[in-house]
Amino acid sequence: MGANVYGINYIGDWGTQFGKVLLAYQMWGDEKKLEEDGVYYLYDLYVKFHSEEENDPNLLEKAKNVFQKLEDKDPYYYGLWEKFRKISLENFDKYYKLFGNTFTFIEGESKYSKKNIEEILRILELNQILKDSEGAKVVFLDDIYPKENIPPCIIKKSDGTTTYAIRDIAAVLDRWQRFHFNEALYVINIGQQLHLKQFKGVLKKLNFTFADSIIHVAFGTMTFSGQKMQTRKGTILFLQDIYNEVYNEALSLTKEKNISKDAEDTAKKLAVAAILFSILKNQRIKDIDFDFSKVLSFEGDTAAYLQYTCVRIKSILNKSQINLKEIKKISNIYKEKNIESSISNLGEIFYNKFLIDENNSAKEIVDQILFEIFKFDEVITNVVKEKEPYLLSRYLLKLAMFFNQFYSKIKVLEGDKEDIALKLSFINEIERIIEKGLFLLGILVPSSL
Repeated sequence: MGANVYGINYIGDWGTQFGKVLLAYQMWGDEKKLEEDGVYYLYDLYVKFHSEEENDPNLLEKAKNVFQKLEDKDPYYYGLWEKFRKISLENFDKYYKLFGNTFTFIEGESKYSKKNIEEILRILELNQILKDSEGAKVVFLDDIYPKENIPPCIIKKSDGTTTYAIRDIAAVLDRWQRFHFNEALYVINIGQQLHLKQFKGVLKKLNFTFADSIIHVAFGTMTFSGQKMQTRKGTILFLQDIYNEVYNEALSLTKEKNISKDAEDTAKKLAVAAILFSILKNQRIKDIDFDFSKVLSFEGDTAAYLQYTCVRIKSILNKSQINLKEIKKISNIYKEKNIESSISNLGEIFYNKFLIDENNSAKEIVDQILFEIFKFDEVITNVVKEKEPYLLSRYLLKLAMFFNQFYSKIKVLEGDKEDIALKLSFINEIERIIEKGLFLLGILVPSSL
């Protein structure tokens, strides 16, 4: 849309939870298991910590002390933390690449060191907005949100450890200096709504004019076949496991039905698409249930249905034995013939020739397709404006449905060469839009299905 966009993957690589993992590794760690299982083993340690904490409440205090040492760059804990971070990022990177995620920068909370934090504390103190409350340092927001009863933003806990609120303040000041953004989109869970409001409230108290340019692009939570995920209880599903399960199902499907010459590549594209589309077809603030039994269906509101529609149209084009250049040439010739009768585009040509001459019963469906085709740019504009990819997903599903209804009414490959070329040109435009829309959602179409 003409904007200069910088994507920052801002990872949560700092905080008391890292004190927990570091302490757990110190107490129960196995270097061999860490090398073999990587992030899975780190997660197991985190779950074990919370399980053991139920019997030993002192563990939490010990973890806080470990994090305090980490903030002070203790050589032992800082070295371990760097190792854990490297293992995690290497694992994440595999799946960023698989799903086509690219970032301008990968940064974390750890970027904003004790020195940065002290600078923010000084700014808050100089502006006389940092107050004591039950041993903690907070910023009250009653004057910013007088009617909303927003609790104060905790900057420093009573135990002396800092919160991610102060690191978020340090981060946004850094980003403002680097980018002077028109908009800063924070794509984070809807559960962080209060945090974002408090964070922006502090910026407003500091009279930073860019505070209102920070936009919370919130999204809901996800369940899997009805099962909720709880980090501390060990019920988290890793993207790696989700992908492997969907990929294996897609591979079985392609091999069993012999629906693709390149089964592995097709299974990969089906699996990635199934996972992405199951999220992007919904309004982002809504909670989503990922149903493994439905995501690969070639019917209904799935990526597979859209991918199959594109492959089907390409198959019709190939079956016609008229190449796209010739289709375009014939269509242009026909268009020139009709200029005198004020028919100025292919949609009108198709409408006038085939709905009047061939099949009046298809009038309504062609009306709908033409309307949707001409609406594509508007849909993309609204997706950007509303930060809602589901608007595009639903649009594509509707266009695919209209095409399949159309194909049942119009005999595309019957008639003289000129007639066929015009119909092929029309369905080629439908395919082009669906495939382009899928690409914008990060989804590729297999060569065959």
